[in-house]
Amino acid sequence: DFLAAAARAAIAGETFDLLLAYQPAVDEVQHTFAVADPRQAAYSEGMAATAERAVNETYLMIDTAVADLARALDLTSDALAVVSDHGIAPIWEVVHANEVLRRAGLAGAVARGDRQAVSEDSQVVAVTSGGCAHLYVNAVGREPGGVVPPERVEAVVEAAAQAFALLEGGGDPVVEAAYPRRDLGALGLDSANAGDLVVFMRPGVAVTGGIGGATHEPATYSGQHGFRSHHPEMHGVFMARGIRPKFAARFESKGIRTPDGIFDPRNVVEV
Repeated sequence: DFLAAAARAAIAGETFDLLLAYQPAVDEVQHTFAVADPRQAAYSEGMAATAERAVNETYLMIDTAVADLARALDLTSDALAVVSDHGIAPIWEVVHANEVLRRAGLAGAVARGDRQAVSEDSQVVAVTSGGCAHLYVNAVGREPGGVVPPERVEAVVEAAAQAFALLEGGGDPVVEAAYPRRDLGALGLDSANAGDLVVFMRPGVAVTGGIGGATHEPATYSGQHGFRSHHPEMHGVFMARGIRPKFAARFESKGIRTPDGIFDPRNVVEV
């Protein structure tokens, strides 16, 4: 395929110390074909079997591409590492985070063309990815046009957390965990860009930044990532062949920081 051919061409024709190659097919096919749970709209025993076959065939295709790269390298002098950035889990429900905030009186909606967007005078806005949402308070003195005084930030965070805690789908809570900014350091999420509240959905429930419609609805696709890292479905791939790289400066890593703390790389699942 094109990406594998591009990597082989780079190996043959370029001088490099580090070459990064990407194969998106495994991710793309599982967003569509992670059909494995009866709660999914597309689920049937036949569809689940067909989907599993499609996923397995995709892994075999990528395995062939990796083998081609290995043959293009000299593994007596080169190193080949294969990694994934996340796993994937079946989903059947999607929550629209900014609509949850709007109904809690914490965000407003404004029309922008043919869609609804979060208004600039909202108290909170949610930025989402997969099964995780970062909620940012529109604080005076921190955000341009901030509307929430500093002394009210904590109360607004608590109100947002309560709005998500009360949200249910099929009679079950849709949120697995929520962490205010003060607790993010222990989780390895203490970035300056992290939200004032970080919300993780339960596997099976994805989250978007939508506003102006339902708070949640059936998912229109099958697989998603971004859930808490202790779930086996979120574990990734790591394998390496060839020589041990020589670094200009030696360093030691005790693990990879994840939302659940330090993850021992020896526990990464090889697929």
